[in-house]
Amino acid sequence: MKRGVFLAFFLLIFYYPVWNAHAYVDDMWNLLIPYGETASFSGHHKYLTKVEIAGTLNIDPPEVPLVLEAPVIIIQPTGIINGNEKGYWEGPGLGGSGDVPGFCSGFSGGGGYGGEGGNGCCIDYDYHFHELGGTGGKTYGTSDGFDIDMGSGGLHYSYECRGGGCIILIGYNSVTMSGAVYANGGAGLSGWMDAGGGASGGGIKIMAPVVLLSGLLSARGGYGHSYGGVFSAGGGGGGRIKIFYIDPFSHLGGTLDVSLGDSGWSSDCFHPGFEGTVHIEKIFTMLTPTPTLTPTITLTPTITSTPTVTPTPTITPTPSNTPTVTYSPTFKLGGLQWDIALGTLSSPALGMDGTIYITASDKLYALNPNGTIKWDFRREDVRETSPVIGPDGSIYVIGSNAHDESVYAVNPGGSLKWELVIPRNKGLTEPAVGIDGKLYLGAYVYGTLYAIDPSVPEKTWEYYTGEHIGISPSIGDDRTIFVSTSDQKLYAISTDGILKWRFPSMGNILAPVSIGADRRIYFGTTDENLYSVDPSLPTKIWEFPIGKRASVPAIGVDGTIYISSFFDNSMYAINHDGTLKWKYTTGGRVYSSPAVGENGVIYVGSTDGNLYAINPDGSLRWQFNTPNQIFSSPTIKFDGTVYFGNESTFYAIYSDSYGLADSSWPKYLHDVQNTSRFGYKTLDIDSHSMILILFILFLLILPGLVLVFKNLKSGI
Repeated sequence: MKRGVFLAFFLLIFYYPVWNAHAYVDDMWNLLIPYGETASFSGHHKYLTKVEIAGTLNIDPPEVPLVLEAPVIIIQPTGIINGNEKGYWEGPGLGGSGDVPGFCSGFSGGGGYGGEGGNGCCIDYDYHFHELGGTGGKTYGTSDGFDIDMGSGGLHYSYECRGGGCIILIGYNSVTMSGAVYANGGAGLSGWMDAGGGASGGGIKIMAPVVLLSGLLSARGGYGHSYGGVFSAGGGGGGRIKIFYIDPFSHLGGTLDVSLGDSGWSSDCFHPGFEGTVHIEKIFTMLTPTPTLTPTITLTPTITSTPTVTPTPTITPTPSNTPTVTYSPTFKLGGLQWDIALGTLSSPALGMDGTIYITASDKLYALNPNGTIKWDFRREDVRETSPVIGPDGSIYVIGSNAHDESVYAVNPGGSLKWELVIPRNKGLTEPAVGIDGKLYLGAYVYGTLYAIDPSVPEKTWEYYTGEHIGISPSIGDDRTIFVSTSDQKLYAISTDGILKWRFPSMGNILAPVSIGADRRIYFGTTDENLYSVDPSLPTKIWEFPIGKRASVPAIGVDGTIYISSFFDNSMYAINHDGTLKWKYTTGGRVYSSPAVGENGVIYVGSTDGNLYAINPDGSLRWQFNTPNQIFSSPTIKFDGTVYFGNESTFYAIYSDSYGLADSSWPKYLHDVQNTSRFGYKTLDIDSHSMILILFILFLLILPGLVLVFKNLKSGI
């Protein structure tokens, strides 16, 4: 049994780090320093995806701040950023020299920054004791505010003694710090009849909406030295640590060390420096102020970049028509992350690997998370419907020609998987995706609801309503398919194509229905009302007047229904009991359906060109202006990026909503894959990665577990 346990432990400990390892990367997109690797640089570095440090990053050259900016910054438990003795040699907080003739001129004060440096002391030729050998350096900068600087040296005639460096970490979305960041001042050195003062600690600043701190931040002052037991230099003052965050769920643990530097010991005097300062502040917006020192720019992403397109057999891009991507990687709440010249009316879908799918100009585009084109799927007849992603990663879009329409299934790599032609029928809707992967979609001309098995592919059944179906179906928790028709009726169809019930809706339903946590169905109609219907009977529970043209309702965690109205340029928040909570009016028509973020913020576009972010109480949080009308319904990635398009451009915007709300129906077509299926958060990138990790770990330890069970069975 002991051998089995040992083997299982060996496999877990040995193979997991090997499997999880990655090579050193430093490019425009990522800084990745794996365990065991060491990198050395300073300056201002902006990355468009991630910074992850499990090895060591040394600041070099000194006297240049290190600034790292990225959407996500992770310092692993083994990760180290070393800014010890990388600050000023002298600097604004330089300690003074001795002011008494003779020996005392060699015994200096420590450097100051966050705290003052300690004084030096000595005796003269006549052995008279003098308290002041050299005055300690003074503080500079401010204990609060965004400015940060590096530490100053302790005065020394013979040796270089530098203050701690300046380290700034700016995460547009988050900073996770479980390793160590050092900005300690250097120790003074002793020579013949002199002693150097300790240097002051440097500056460390962390700024992100979410800060998760469990490691060590150290900006200690350096030690002053002594000579002969009677001459003593002052210790360096502590540095400054500043942390700024937005999200109240930030975790600010770990150790924050701005200790003073001790003085050199003597028989008569001892003058350590003074402790530095720690400033922690909850802010309401992400700012990126210029530090007190202007860093040397060692990496500046190109602001306007033409993406590289890699052709495949089914991808034949024309280089002259390649859209331009514009980057703005500095975080600002409600600010531009990037945009690309692809106009779209549809709502984007997000793949498990972060790929963004949109339809535009008769093509299906796959965009990388940085906005560059990954591939495009070209057909002359691809309609501008919203892409839908199946459980196997297939992307579904609709094609249309003069006589027929087709459902295209496209592989994640951009090649055609299959095409299913629906003959002599026009106006196919976006498909809804069942829990088993089956597709359900309507056809306008003959009013037919189709069920498609994508593994074949073929139609498994069809239900003829006799009236036009122009709106995508929605799927309930019991797998019932809800679809509306042009004769003002809502149908409930079972998964085997049998009618459950037909409900008169008092007007045409012009958008897919949404389903609440209590299984109520919500929809607006052309009779100018929003309806709440109990599907078990079915019967109307309440109605609320909102105008003729209503969007897909989005539902918050608390049951609030958010719905846009074309009629009066507004978005309504309706309580669960059918009463008005609030109403927000934009400067144009609102065709866009709202999306609710995990923090309760609601996002909606308007034909006035603005994307609005509205607080749960109905007040404006921020708005992002574009030059064209917005018809696209937004979606929200787990890292806080909001995606939407207008008539000419597709945008990625910074927000502080880290994914969709964990509600029953948070957006148009329900989730980031656009499945139109009732449920709570569809697995996102992080959760899928965790499942993969656990599965691989299970496979790795399986031989050891088998051996354990064999030993138990044999009684060993």
